[in-house]
Amino acid sequence: LLNFNGANGEFPLASLVLDPAGNLYGTAGAGGSNGLGLVFKLDPTGHETVLHNFTSADGTGPSAELLRLADGTLFGTTVSGPASSTATASNNGVVFSISPAGKMTVLHAFDGKDGKTLVGGLIRDVAGNLYGTADRGGNPASCGGQGCGTVYKLSH
Repeated sequence: LLNFNGANGEFPLASLVLDPAGNLYGTAGAGGSNGLGLVFKLDPTGHETVLHNFTSADGTGPSAELLRLADGTLFGTTVSGPASSTATASNNGVVFSISPAGKMTVLHAFDGKDGKTLVGGLIRDVAGNLYGTADRGGNPASCGGQGCGTVYKLSH
């Protein structure tokens, strides 16, 4: 259906999500207009629409499966987080949403104490809370000073 070429994404590591109309949604951990990854929609004919190109301001390297709600809202994570004044990007990651109209919002930027390097997807409970894991962060006294990871909850 689609061959990635860098400009339209590269390194699609996560599983795809299917909507009732047969559209597929996914992430590419690199590539796109900024080279930092993207979220895409692929229609049943193989036409790709890029829903969001990541920048260092809103996270980089989305590599986990998206969570799609019935209303079309997408939720996801990035491996690295927004740029700081001292670095081009942190290794802390973000949780984001993309509305059905295509508006991307950073819901939470991690600081390392609450988690970093978000490589896993999200689940959602009936109250709308999001849950996920980070493979680093948390107690810095463990795992060589990087923390051994966290399980997090975001109220939404």
